[in-house]
Amino acid sequence: MAEATQNVKAKKPEMSSFEKFETPRLETPAAVRDLTERGISQAKENFEKMKTATEEATSYLETTYATASKPRSNRRKKACTGTMIGGACACA
Repeated sequence: MAEATQNVKAKKPEMSSFEKFETPRLETPAAVRDLTERGISQAKENFEKMKTATEEATSYLETTYATASKPRSNRRKKACTGTMIGGACACA
C-alpha cells in the first residue's frame, strides 16, 4: 500500500492539451473599441451624477433631522419648567 502512494507522488503530472494551447492575438475592431470607450465614459458621467445626487439627499436629510430634533428638545425644556419641584426638574 505504501509503495502505491509513493509511485503516485513520484510521477510528474502530464500537461493537458488545453495548457499547450496558446490563444491567438486578435485585434479589436476600431468600432468596437469606440463603442466601449463611449460606454465607459457614459458610465463614469452617470456615476458622478448619482454621487452628487446622493450627497445632496444626505445633506437634506441631515438638515431635516437637525431641524426636527430642535423643537423636541425645546418641548422637553418647556415641560420640565412646568414640573419644577424645589428648584430641580422632576423629569430627570
